[in-house]
Amino acid sequence: MSVNSYGEGYWRRSHQLPGVLVCPEHGAALADSAVSQGDGNQHEFIAADQKNCSPVAALPSWASSPRQVTLLQEIAKRSAALLDHPPVRFRDWGAYYRGAVIDRGFDKGKENVAQNLLREAILSLFEPVIDLIPGGLGGDWPTAMVRKHRKAFHPLRHVLFPIFLDKRSSQRRTAPPFGKGPWPCFNRLADHYGQNVIHEIAVRHDQDRVIGRFSCACGFVYSREVGSRSSPRILDFGPLLDDQIRQKVAEGLGLRAVAGYLAIDPGTVRLHASRLGLNVPWKPLAARHSRTLVPDCDAIRTRWLDMQQNYADLSRRQLALLLPKEHSWLYRHDREWLEQHSPTALHKKWSDQRVDWETLDRSMAIQLRKVAREITREVPPQRVTQAALERKLGRPRRMSERQVKLPKSIGVLGEVMETTDAFRLRRIVWATAELHRQALPVRSWRVRR
Repeated sequence: MSVNSYGEGYWRRSHQLPGVLVCPEHGAALADSAVSQGDGNQHEFIAADQKNCSPVAALPSWASSPRQVTLLQEIAKRSAALLDHPPVRFRDWGAYYRGAVIDRGFDKGKENVAQNLLREAILSLFEPVIDLIPGGLGGDWPTAMVRKHRKAFHPLRHVLFPIFLDKRSSQRRTAPPFGKGPWPCFNRLADHYGQNVIHEIAVRHDQDRVIGRFSCACGFVYSREVGSRSSPRILDFGPLLDDQIRQKVAEGLGLRAVAGYLAIDPGTVRLHASRLGLNVPWKPLAARHSRTLVPDCDAIRTRWLDMQQNYADLSRRQLALLLPKEHSWLYRHDREWLEQHSPTALHKKWSDQRVDWETLDRSMAIQLRKVAREITREVPPQRVTQAALERKLGRPRRMSERQVKLPKSIGVLGEVMETTDAFRLRRIVWATAELHRQALPVRSWRVRR
């Protein structure tokens, strides 16, 4: 069509993008040209013609699958749109993506993301094309996308993530799991028992369970699970219970009489009376059962502050190792106070010394050839791969992450790396030589073994 319209063929930018396997406009499968990006001068212009762009090409097997073609065309359209309308520079993509997935039901607690559910949902959506565009779907990139972006991400992943968000938009939760408040308070000692007076609720997700924590102004706290028919689980009775226990004990009532009046378990009455240090008319709680229901918050705070004063040079993590129980309790029940009364985080000071990339590039290029020769002399034979070379140099992933700054090393890397076929041939030659050395007949089954 381009030849008929313009008199010559041309390369369409939208057809050259990574992950684009179909035409964004027509949905037709794209054919590979005979031009390789790695051949020749990268600045050389090669015109599109019938020699390198054959008009007749065999259709891939996935071209007959409507589900795969539809998904690939959506990826192609989004990728082409980025060329025509680049996004406005955004300060915090991580916060935007995190808020979007939480809004779509992938929350865990107040502000955390259920990473396992998110990964499974993304892989489930793109499962038909995982084998077709592995570069965009491999690794644990969904987890990194919803965290603070400390590095740039491939544009293809910024294409895939909005597709997933749009597909999930219809599944957005329209109503809170426990309905619209206020919710009832079940504190039998309060004058508002059974009335809808609770306005504070915290929802958390525990795998497939949704649990709500309801806190009343009277101090009564309980939790319940969505869909559960069991009674609410009481987490804190509040200060009214202590006052009633003191009053009933002062009146001389027995254990079961106090429990019956307060509508709670006798064991709960024992625990609270022991914690309050009351002189009760019943048999006191045994020493081995004298653990209080509610720890002394002031004592825990005091121990934490004393440890900081005695060891002023220790970080919060080191203090937590010295006081593991106190730190755990404060983190779970008094986190705001803990954040305000903990040592400030020590940020690592990075060296201002700049790297001489040109000198490093020349040195690494020489070392790569030397290390490649060492690998080829290993017995049994080992394949010369980029990962093996980087491990030998003690610089894992250094070249992968610094390709632009190490051009000579990348060039040498392409020369010394072995293809799979080349390694197989070298291994066959070695096996044949070993059979000759051992004076054994060269048979195909011996070589394979």
